[in-house]
Amino acid sequence: MKNERLKQHRDLALSLNRALLGKITASMREISIRDGGDTWLITFIVDGEDETTDEAIEDAVADFESLQLHGLPLKLTALRNNPRLNLVGPDYVVFRRRERLS
Repeated sequence: MKNERLKQHRDLALSLNRALLGKITASMREISIRDGGDTWLITFIVDGEDETTDEAIEDAVADFESLQLHGLPLKLTALRNNPRLNLVGPDYVVFRRRERLS
């Protein structure tokens, strides 16, 4: 069972990477994926409200869902103006903007 979950995690991370190609915007700070038990959690951390970023997230999610092999339940979250990035934790970081940490 654990091996199957790891395979799903790998497949989801790869599919998310593919879906994000050409869709990263300047206001995206971090994109991560986490095993939430019965649901996979995908988190976008972005700076402010930006129509271009919102469209890019929608496009990436649509592409990601079309790449899904397992049909797993997903929960998407967009955190805006979050001053802290998740530097330690169970999340697998798919993308993180390079920035100075204080």
